[in-house]
Amino acid sequence: MLAILSIGLALAKDVESAETDAHAVQVIVESEVFDEVIADLVVATGRPVADFVPTPVAEVVQGIEPFLVQSHTEPCSDSIVSGASFNEVVKALQGAVDYDELERARGLAQEATAALGCLDEFLDAQRVARLHFLSGVAAVGEGNGEAAAIAFRRARVFVPDLTWDENYPPDGRLVFDAIAAESVETVELNILPAPQDSIRLDGHVVDTATLNVSKGLHYFQFGTESVSTHAVRLEQDDVLVVPSAYDAEILEWIGDDSQQQRLTDLLQRRFGEEKSIYVSHEGDHWLLNLTEGSWSPLERRRRSGGKKAPVALIVGGAGGAVFLGGAIVGIAGLTRGLQVKNGVETWKDYESAQGPYGAARNQLVAGEVLAAFGAATLGTGLTLHFVMGK
Repeated sequence: MLAILSIGLALAKDVESAETDAHAVQVIVESEVFDEVIADLVVATGRPVADFVPTPVAEVVQGIEPFLVQSHTEPCSDSIVSGASFNEVVKALQGAVDYDELERARGLAQEATAALGCLDEFLDAQRVARLHFLSGVAAVGEGNGEAAAIAFRRARVFVPDLTWDENYPPDGRLVFDAIAAESVETVELNILPAPQDSIRLDGHVVDTATLNVSKGLHYFQFGTESVSTHAVRLEQDDVLVVPSAYDAEILEWIGDDSQQQRLTDLLQRRFGEEKSIYVSHEGDHWLLNLTEGSWSPLERRRRSGGKKAPVALIVGGAGGAVFLGGAIVGIAGLTRGLQVKNGVETWKDYESAQGPYGAARNQLVAGEVLAAFGAATLGTGLTLHFVMGK
């Protein structure tokens, strides 16, 4: 069933006007079986075959960034930071705190924190918790209890059961323990589709579709071969959609009103809201106006048993018959001409053979013309058969 799933994308401002059809049409296909889809769209839209360019469905969903329904994600807005570079900054921060270089420690903590949203690899929750813990210790040393509380609270987001490091002065522990005793406000986060092991939240693998997470800033990361990091600030229940995790299954949503709206939302995010696209699924076709979010069914092309396919067969059959007849006539003419030629022995025979030989030659030419016409008609019939339905 999935072998013929496809989305036909017509990138035109007004698909009902032939004057605006200069744009190429992308046809998004689930598999290599796209000939019938293109033939359907040619018949339904009147556009030439050359306008359609097949593209895999996976490229559609891969081009959509993860998003929150109620809030928004913040992808990296600066240079990508390698995990090795991040670790070096945290190591330097550790040394600055140990040697009581508090101003330097504050700068390093800010640098490392800013890099979290741009890492090119999955976060190490323990290391990030350590970053925030050291930032809190440095803030206590500078007498900034408010900044220390924020840092310790952030550390416990990554490692909820984090304990105090006895290597540091006990005055900071008062602030740390007060934060540990706080009740944490949470929100419910649902993830669509059900997550795989390629999704991380604050450095932890997400293996459930529903999470209860603390309010505030979090980091979602996606990917297998390459990692994309997104900062997310959650203040209410929300839904995180990861389009790249979908496949051709999104086309199954067309028959369900609520699911169809989800598909519309995804395609609007991918192609904008100022385009119209064709969506094809198992031989049925719709025109989707992304500006209005409206779906209009197109007439399904007629298959065998209808009126168009027999026309193609009749034309093709007639072409084949003419081709065969022309070949027979031509062969007969050729045979007759050879017989006349072989019977010439004297000058008198030659003079008397001119008429029959010329007639045979004309018959051969006529046969060639008929055969050529028949071949062309046969080709037309086969083309119609392909376009109108097998």
